[in-house]
Amino acid sequence: MKKTQLLSLFATLFLATSMATAQVAVVNNLLPKFTFGIKAGVNMQQLSGSELYNDSYGTGYTCGAYAAFTKKKIGLQIEAAISNSKEDYKMSPYINYQTGFSPDPKNVNFLYFNLPILFEYKIIPRLWLQAGPQINRMISAKDNLNNDQKSEFKLTDVGAVLGVQAILPYHITANARYILGLTNVNSTVLHDTWNTRSIQVGVGYRFF
Repeated sequence: MKKTQLLSLFATLFLATSMATAQVAVVNNLLPKFTFGIKAGVNMQQLSGSELYNDSYGTGYTCGAYAAFTKKKIGLQIEAAISNSKEDYKMSPYINYQTGFSPDPKNVNFLYFNLPILFEYKIIPRLWLQAGPQINRMISAKDNLNNDQKSEFKLTDVGAVLGVQAILPYHITANARYILGLTNVNSTVLHDTWNTRSIQVGVGYRFF
């Protein structure tokens, strides 16, 4: 009698465990996979405008963290990052925005907070296409003499991101992207449109 009861108990436990495992598997199949990580890399940024000259790409850094949700071939990655670049540019010698004299070339060190919201599509195994909007908030803009230049720029702008990310072994990632500024960031009296353009290349680590 006791053996029969023990067998019934083990059978019940086995059945309950099997059902719970099956339910967990079903839930896992329905829910997207969640992961988060950190990343860092090189940021090359340009300030462009028809009345700007010597507007070459300045080099700096970018670093931050991200959270990602993926389901089969699609995903969503949200990032929070800091980006820096030191850029040279010169305003047109024919137009003075303040004093009436030809403005001197400027070398400005920019620091931004970036919030990209990227939709992902798996092109091939381990390689994802990324695209979406990016919100930028200027933290600081200092010239060589440490003078504040933020008054010449709008502090918030929006850009469009297009890039790729490779998921490598050992939780390593590699990414490259192009960011086109869609907002006129010119806050001077010049009637000119200034846009930012950025190229970023970096590596990261996914915790799981």
